[in-house]
Parts: sequence; structure tokens; C-alpha cells
Amino acid sequence: PAGADKAITINESGSHTFAVSEFGFTDPNDTPPNNFVSIKISSLTLESGDSLTVNQGGVVSVTNGMVITTAQIPSLLYTPAAGANGLPRSTFQFAVTDDGGKANSGEDTDQLPNTISLNVSDTTPPTVSVNIVDPSLNNSDKVSNVTFTFSENVAGFVAGDLTLAGGTISDFMVISGSSYSVTFTANDGFEGTGSVTVPASSYQDNAGNNGSAGSDTVTIDTRNPTVTVTIAEDVLNGVVTDTDVTIEFSEVVTGFDLADVSALRSNMSAAGGSFSSLITLVANRKFKTTYTAPASFNDTVTILVAGTGYTDIPLNPGVDGSDTVIVNTNLSQLDFDDEFV
Repeated sequence: PAGADKAITINESGSHTFAVSEFGFTDPNDTPPNNFVSIKISSLTLESGDSLTVNQGGVVSVTNGMVITTAQIPSLLYTPAAGANGLPRSTFQFAVTDDGGKANSGEDTDQLPNTISLNVSDTTPPTVSVNIVDPSLNNSDKVSNVTFTFSENVAGFVAGDLTLAGGTISDFMVISGSSYSVTFTANDGFEGTGSVTVPASSYQDNAGNNGSAGSDTVTIDTRNPTVTVTIAEDVLNGVVTDTDVTIEFSEVVTGFDLADVSALRSNMSAAGGSFSSLITLVANRKFKTTYTAPASFNDTVTILVAGTGYTDIPLNPGVDGSDTVIVNTNLSQLDFDDEFV
């Protein structure tokens, strides 16, 4: 008698119950042909975690040299380890036996064993872990490395597949078949949550399974804080010589003090005069001072808060802010009114 080699393919986490026909029994040298009665197992090679069992009055593990009858073959069960795959994953050899006996120098068992190859297909979608390395980005540190770690080697992953928010990428690098990186640069003037996303099905594993999505986020603040300066009086003169000045920032700031406030002439040289101590109206956000104009002075005065004197909490540098007031302390109010009628 003779058997036939066979490759059997199942999916991950599946199993296979054998049929008598899968052993390819024939008896070409006997007329009429004898009947198929059993197989004898040899060269059993099971990968770790795989099992091959049969019911012989109870379920037992198959071993080398075991004889399995055709009545028992429908209980012969192969189960791969959970999540395992391979082409082939496990193998065994077998020799078929018929009921013809060995009379007249005959053989009832095939002298050339055949092989069953057990292929387990990879059907598990690959996954990806995205990591924006820096926890936050600002004008002082706008750039972060981003790593992509896949659960297995993948194909088809390119920088153009990525979906971005709040920034751009560069320096796409292939580290290995399962590891990649890019450089993420935050956009200017952005305040919010940036992200890098790998869309689902934008890459595949070597078995052709489409990959799942992955993403990471980063807090971004590259918006410079600004300041609004409001001078209460439009005009200062010999009678009204001082005015409240309100200084309000667009967000909470740090580093600001009265040394950052100056009074400038129209030619941007120092105008003189004096400022009272700062009064805090809203902590680290809104302040008030009083400006007193210099005596015997005639010019437009600009009250300037220098952007170099403060930052927001993420350390983005500030922007200059100012307001102006007409000053003529050579004139009384009456003289001033007469002059500008």
C-alpha cells in the first residue's frame, strides 16, 4: 500500500480534525485492492505549545510509533499554540497499513513513510505603539522624536500615511522591520493638543494582514503671550499730571515687574517721569500703576511693556505692548484747551 504527502493549512487559534481520506491511501499492487486499516506515526515534530491527540478509549497524546486505526482517525486532532503560526508549524510522518497481510512475501505496511505538514496561517492584525517622546512642546523646544513600534515586521508603512495635528514631520527613518521614527515639529502660533496618528490599514504584516491604528498626543503651546496697555487719560498737562495705566496680559505670565515698563518720547528716547508701585488686579495676569509726567515737558509719551521682560508658563517669550498719551506740562488746563481749540 501507499500513502501520500499532504499539507494542511489552518488559521491561528484554529484546529484541525483529520479525515481518513487525507492520508491518500492506495493499494495499486493488489487486485482487488486491500482495505486501509491504520497508520503508524513517526518523526513527530510538534512546536512548543502545539498538541496532536487521538481518542483510543480516552483522549491521549500522539507519540512516535503509535498505531492509529482508521476508526480512530476521525478523532485525530491537531491544535497549535494560541496565537502561533508557521509554514509549516508542525509535521509528522506516517506509514499506511492495509489488511492484506504479508503472505507470498507481501507487505501490508508502506515502506516509504509520507509527511503531513501542518501550516498555521497568520491571521492576527499587526498593531503599532506611537510615542511622541517629549511630554510638551513650546517655542523653546518645538521638536520631538516620535517612535513607531510595531508588534511584528511590517510592510507598506511610509511617512505619507501619517495623520498630523499641530505640527509637521521630517527625517523618516527605518530602524528595523518593526521599528521606525520621525521628527515632529510643532507649528508656530499653536496652542492645543498635537497628535501623530497611524491610520488603520495603512500597513500590513508579512502575511498580508492589515494593521490597526495607533496614535499619541502632545501638549503644544507655541503662541506668544501678548499684553494690552491702557492709559486712562488721553492728555496730561500742568493740572492733570498723572494717569492710571492698566497692563493686562493675554494669559498668565512670569517674570514681569515694573522694570519692564518704560516711558518713551516720540523719538523713542527716555521721556522721564515716574511710575508708582505695581498693583496686582489679577494674579500674574493684570496689573495697574500710576504714571506721573515730568515737569516742563511737551511731547507724546508711549508707555511700553517690553516683550523681553516676560514669558508665559511654557516659557514662550512675550510681545511688546504700548499705549500713548499727549503730555504738555508747560500748560495749565486752560492754556491747553486754548491751544488745541
